[in-house]
Amino acid sequence: MGEMIRVLIVVTVIAVNFIAMTELSTFSRSAKYIKEDMEIAVHDAALQLNTAELAQGQIVFNEGKALDTFHETFQLNSGMNEGDYEVIEFIVMDDSNSIFPEIYVHPVYGFEDIVMGPSVIALVESSSDQYFKTRSNTIRRVASYTYTFN
Repeated sequence: MGEMIRVLIVVTVIAVNFIAMTELSTFSRSAKYIKEDMEIAVHDAALQLNTAELAQGQIVFNEGKALDTFHETFQLNSGMNEGDYEVIEFIVMDDSNSIFPEIYVHPVYGFEDIVMGPSVIALVESSSDQYFKTRSNTIRRVASYTYTFN
């Protein structure tokens, strides 16, 4: 009888650890994939330049096209729909609205970066489901793409 209780305790501990490791692994992979997909999306968004300004030697983003391109690329790469994630902040810093270098600090989430040139910055929030809990983990990631000059 005592041996049976010990076996049950060991099996229970192993099962709980397996569940915890599975949930942690799922969260980590989800966060990594979202970050990678965001990096591709901000790169594509940074390609949406105002060609008239570019001809004058200024890098100025077309903000509306950049945001649309970000959504399109992010959804294509991540497989998410518009309701699966939220763009908390989408910032374009270019020659028309910034002097570089500039320090960018997000007032709520504390993200801080020294922006050395025209950049697109996106802050996205999503969630990762948990297998055995009713609530989900919030995934919040930031990505940026900067034009740098030597």
